Amino acid sequence: MALLQCEMCCGELEISPDKSVGVCKYCGSTFTIPKEIEKKGNLFNRANYLRQNCNFDKAIGVYESILAENCEDADALWGLVLCRYGIEFVEDPKTGSRIPTCHRASRTSILLDPDFKAALNFADAEKAAVYKENATRIDQIQKAILSLSDTQEKYEVFICYKETDENGERTIDSVLAQELYNELKKEKIRTFFARKTLEGKVGSSYEPIIYSALTSANVMIVLGTKPEYFEATWVKNEWSRYLDFMQDSSDKHLIPAYKGMSAYQLPEEFAAIQAVDMSRIGFMQDLCDGVKKLLRKNETEQNNGSTISKESLYSRAMVFLGNREFYKAVDYFEKVLDIDPQYARAYWGQLLASYQCVTNNELINCTADDWTEDARLNNALQFANPEEKAIYEDTLVKRTANFKKLANAALESKDYAKCIGWCDKFIKQNSGDGSVWWIRLLAVHNSCNSNELYQHCLKEVVSILDMPEYKYALEYSIQEESAMYEKTAQKIERAVLEKRRSLVYDDCHAFMCASIESIKRRRQDGVSGQWRNYEAEAAAFATLRSYNGKFCRNNIFAMLIQLMLWGICAFFTAMIAAGGDETTFRTAFLTVFGLAVGIAWIVKLSKYSHKSKRIPYLMKECENIGRRLEGDKENVAYANAREAKAEKLLEEFLADPSIPVEEIEKKRAEFEAIL
Repeated sequence: MALLQCEMCCGELEISPDKSVGVCKYCGSTFTIPKEIEKKGNLFNRANYLRQNCNFDKAIGVYESILAENCEDADALWGLVLCRYGIEFVEDPKTGSRIPTCHRASRTSILLDPDFKAALNFADAEKAAVYKENATRIDQIQKAILSLSDTQEKYEVFICYKETDENGERTIDSVLAQELYNELKKEKIRTFFARKTLEGKVGSSYEPIIYSALTSANVMIVLGTKPEYFEATWVKNEWSRYLDFMQDSSDKHLIPAYKGMSAYQLPEEFAAIQAVDMSRIGFMQDLCDGVKKLLRKNETEQNNGSTISKESLYSRAMVFLGNREFYKAVDYFEKVLDIDPQYARAYWGQLLASYQCVTNNELINCTADDWTEDARLNNALQFANPEEKAIYEDTLVKRTANFKKLANAALESKDYAKCIGWCDKFIKQNSGDGSVWWIRLLAVHNSCNSNELYQHCLKEVVSILDMPEYKYALEYSIQEESAMYEKTAQKIERAVLEKRRSLVYDDCHAFMCASIESIKRRRQDGVSGQWRNYEAEAAAFATLRSYNGKFCRNNIFAMLIQLMLWGICAFFTAMIAAGGDETTFRTAFLTVFGLAVGIAWIVKLSKYSHKSKRIPYLMKECENIGRRLEGDKENVAYANAREAKAEKLLEEFLADPSIPVEEIEKKRAEFEAIL
């Protein structure tokens, strides 16, 4: 297992060399895995680290060293493209995913970059898909930046410097830059000075402003007091981009300004440029005078240039276009439009150069983003003469027809999102082609042919008859195609209806079976309750009989005691009447004793007297249990009847498996009525 850094978050991952694509366990991003990773892994990690830290030029050097050994390394080519457009992947605070940010915007779309095309050519299918996805996202960001930059203020001078040191403190460079800014401001020279120009702006809006300033400024002043300040990441990012713009325009000038160091310590790129020593007395006046001279020179050249005919400038632009020097071509077409803003051919030439096309046929087959909505096309059509307009419209028609081919190609490769996009672009220009509507219908359902559409609709149980794509496909197709679409739709509809009927049938069957089981459980619960009430009734009757027996026995015993007591009382009375002696007293004593015993027995019998009070309650309880038993018997009988009806209805339902949906719903309603 080799170690490789994620190109999005720089997290270290153990990678299997036999894979070409992986998913980062830290940020969840999909990234590509270079070939010969065990041999070149450290180089890729170094380049990726530099790029993520926005040190794009050094990262480019590392990628170029990899390409020196193998010019067909797709991952190195892709890294080179990311550095060229200044791509840094930052964390989205809302989703936590990594999104690209562009620090080096360019008028040329990343999708048209030759190194990007080479990377796609040398990559396998998985890698190419990852490259395309990221490039599309970057292209959208690019367009947003360019769109915003067009609305920004234009500048004449760009001051490039280092704002803070390694401790976060303001540098002397920043102080010198502000003094220069104030002097230029007094001269009413529009100057970009980051400390003032970007004040109050959020970080995400910096690039459109910086790009607009770099492209519009005729002079860049790069000042510094230490060699490392000239090489600082963001400082070098600005002056290196400006040097690239200088190669495409002779109107741009760069002035290095240094202090506290030797001119030989300036970057090698400044070796052929005259630098200014800020330690000299009066350097500020000299620098401002030099800037004004350069600006006046440019203004003079522009004024002299106005005497040059637009035809000669247009011819020069077409030469650059033929030589595929697209940046210069765009610049010269712009000069033509400065002379004549209604020159249609210049707008058309700009359109060709912007999409890196030389001929109209190349523009028709351009695989980059669509140009049919480009504002320059509308301008060309608006200001063109009849002959030119016919050519442009013919190219537009052919391009629109090419959308259909691109949509078919995307459909065959199962890139359904792109297929829908190409279909929408075609429909926007020509909505009367039924075959395109059918292609869009297939793509919407993630299908590349009618058989897959049939399987998808059957799986999802959806009909296409009510979909607008199907209706338009029938409406705008020729008779043969329309009949074929209709036949496919009817086949799908029959299958979907049968699938729906089958699903409804299965659902109804499951409902009936579950309901019958529920009825059985309730009947069983009723039977169990009935047996519990039987047991309760038997226990109550046993208790009642026991209480009645004790009550009777106690009453008989109490009567006998009473008779005995009456007899003793009578005897004692007779003895007293006969006269008393010792024997008489003995008899009286015995009589008293007998009375005491009798009273004791009566007290004992009185303990059972409360049982006689329970007898009415026991009798009432027996009556209640009897009523519950009757209710249980009725419930069980009702449950048996419902179970019999439900089972009979289920048998009738199962007797006809092909029963239509309407009948299934009726059977279900009948079954629910039983419940």
